Amino acid sequence: MAAVCLLGILLAAATLPGVSCAKTVTATIGDEVRLSGAAAGSDTVYLFLTGPNLAPNGVRLDNIRSAVVTGNPGSFTRVTVMGTTWSYRWNTRTGGGTPDAGTYTVYAVLLPNGRQDLAGTDYETISVVLAAGGIETVTTGSILVTSIPAGARVLLDGNEQGTTPVTIRALDPGTYTLVLLADNFTPIEETVQVETGRTTNVTRTLKRPTPVSTALTTPEQPASPSPTQSAGAGWVVAGGLLGAWIFGRR
Repeated sequence: MAAVCLLGILLAAATLPGVSCAKTVTATIGDEVRLSGAAAGSDTVYLFLTGPNLAPNGVRLDNIRSAVVTGNPGSFTRVTVMGTTWSYRWNTRTGGGTPDAGTYTVYAVLLPNGRQDLAGTDYETISVVLAAGGIETVTTGSILVTSIPAGARVLLDGNEQGTTPVTIRALDPGTYTLVLLADNFTPIEETVQVETGRTTNVTRTLKRPTPVSTALTTPEQPASPSPTQSAGAGWVVAGGLLGAWIFGRR
């Protein structure tokens, strides 16, 4: 287990007993990384992760398929501050799938703000380099989502995945519900099948809603009677003879 700490939020520096404070740690995918730090004046720290092929605003540490949403505390990995310190054990082979080898950044923030909304917010970061642990059997698949035009929001089973074009990786085989959302376009929702070791390509053209017609239909006017035909009169043909008949009113 790798043990690291983040510099204290609102404190000069903080370490837990027996733990050296580093700003970069290297671990093998599947290892557990112990994160710790200090947060004076707060009872909760919000953690999220950024890195290769992850949602640009960050994802939960315990589910890399679940993107964080600024202002939504439940979308973050939340850690309770005990006194002035906090600690979290991060299993790098998360419940949402296995991350790719590469360099990741863990954020510890005092407010539920993603990476794109950190201006004016107290936060600290630490880099984690994840290395592949030898030969591994591929057990997951991925989805590459593109749209015309680009920039549509992508939700997978209700979890934000960023905007198109985006590749959603480390997905367990199975069926997922994919939703594309964009202003002034009709939402698209469909079922996508993920297979082990394969990337499912989904490309969709967004369409604008069909305008609703507000034109009024003028009711058809009844035909006027023929000027040569008076009410109560008519003609009848019987037996090859043309005769007139008239009926009156009593």
